[in-house]
Amino acid sequence: MADQIFQTLCAALDARKWNYEADVAKRAIRCRVNGKDIPIDMNIRINEQRKLIEFYSQLPCIMPEDKRIEGAIAVSVANYGLYDGSIIYGIDKGILLFRMTCSYHDGVIGEGLFHYMIQCGCVNVDLYNDRFAALAEGKIDIQQFIALE
Repeated sequence: MADQIFQTLCAALDARKWNYEADVAKRAIRCRVNGKDIPIDMNIRINEQRKLIEFYSQLPCIMPEDKRIEGAIAVSVANYGLYDGSIIYGIDKGILLFRMTCSYHDGVIGEGLFHYMIQCGCVNVDLYNDRFAALAEGKIDIQQFIALE
């Protein structure tokens, strides 16, 4: 079933005429799209063992060491407001990733799901990168970040 879902993913990207790199053996896709003000790198993988479609996109913003605790609070605030997906945070390096998964156990997966995951990922990376970048650069403080939600 994982191979079929991977083919559906490729078909969804082909339908949009997107350029992407496919690793068929790993059932993984890498591609880049232009957001409102940043390029957005996306990684999508079909995890056969866990029966999951995994979407990851790293926000280009890195939280500096002196802002990492504020970054953790901001991630918690942002995740509370997300309807789908989540932001995961590597506090040791200040790395922020948007992550979204979908189980395909005994389910039917169509191109629409991939379009949704990509759209959701792009919108959230575009939105939250600006907010986290402003926090990281000291343009806003944590209270102002919270007020944006």
